[in-house]
Amino acid sequence: MYLALVKGAHFLYLLMLLSTTLAAQRGDLFVFDLTNDGQSYHLENPRYLSSFNEGGYTNQPHFVDPYRILVSVGKKMNPVETDIYEVNLRSKEIMQVTQTIDREYSPTISRDGSSFRCVLVDVENDNRQILWEYPMDRSHGGAPFVSEAKDVGYYADLGNEVAVFEVGTPTKLFLYDKVTGRRRFISNQIGRSLRRTPRGTLAYLHKFSDAYWYIKEYNLDSGRSEIIKKSLPESEDFEVLSDGSYLMASRGKLYRLDPAATKEWQEIGDFSPYKIGKITRMAYNGINQLAVITTPTN
Repeated sequence: MYLALVKGAHFLYLLMLLSTTLAAQRGDLFVFDLTNDGQSYHLENPRYLSSFNEGGYTNQPHFVDPYRILVSVGKKMNPVETDIYEVNLRSKEIMQVTQTIDREYSPTISRDGSSFRCVLVDVENDNRQILWEYPMDRSHGGAPFVSEAKDVGYYADLGNEVAVFEVGTPTKLFLYDKVTGRRRFISNQIGRSLRRTPRGTLAYLHKFSDAYWYIKEYNLDSGRSEIIKKSLPESEDFEVLSDGSYLMASRGKLYRLDPAATKEWQEIGDFSPYKIGKITRMAYNGINQLAVITTPTN
């Protein structure tokens, strides 16, 4: 297990990012088969994977490889005390990856697989929310990743730069240069989903108003954003597939949008028969598995 290098954050920190209600802090992890027969997609074979944390906080899934998932986990008795866990789909084993006094969440694997990044809070430095990088072999306690990035809520590694959702009112999107630490402003009022697309663009959600939320793509070369499509009702979480299409869940159903084809949301799956709650975060393994986080609907 890792030794803690920074102290834990106070309770108000995660309230800013998660929810002020115990119900919203709860999360369950499911994995579905998501297959394409050449004509349509199929969603089936649900597996409940968070029984090890029944009634607790399980969130922000990320595939290390096609069969291993990193998640943020907070136990039922104190869901804001989060550590990173690994869920193995083949062996069914659950491994606690970190055990620190820090609160760690939103893990993502590095491109070479040697490390993973997450968000934590540096209590000894004005409670700044920072990016941290741990080695996958757990040989040491890690180090800051782009130390200039502060007030980090969410992020996406784009290669030479890192996209950062900066917590505040309003929320802001910045790009940080990994070498120089220099940042550039992209947008206000953004959502928590940040994804690098197969086209090399940055996909994000722009909350233009209460009634209009748009998925946009930012071109790193031109410095311009393009509206892709209005998001689905009551949804801000999305996933990008290897063909560049988007997945979003809304009101118990799963939808896909192909910007290169119809540019319309098309229903490809129905979660409602499983009675698993509201679908929020999603992660795709690149082959045939879709991980989803669900929260209670009442």
